[in-house]
Amino acid sequence: MRTPQVIKGFNNSQKIRVIINAVGIYMTVGEITSRFSTTTHFQAVETTLHLMARDKIPGMGHRVVVYDGKLNRVDVDVQVDIL
Repeated sequence: MRTPQVIKGFNNSQKIRVIINAVGIYMTVGEITSRFSTTTHFQAVETTLHLMARDKIPGMGHRVVVYDGKLNRVDVDVQVDIL
């Protein structure tokens, strides 16, 4: 049975570099669901990848606004590069 794509438009094995608030991490698209210890960081990367897939942008960096579990607004600086 085939594993479904985590982000439509990207293979799960696609290598990426994620920079969150000046800290870089190398991973694959499929690993974004398990590599982050906070929901805020996961949501920021997931949102950026969805925007990249929709707009067909090879690399993207910007400030993402996400909400934590208590619906507090959190600004996160994110850059995702396709390797």
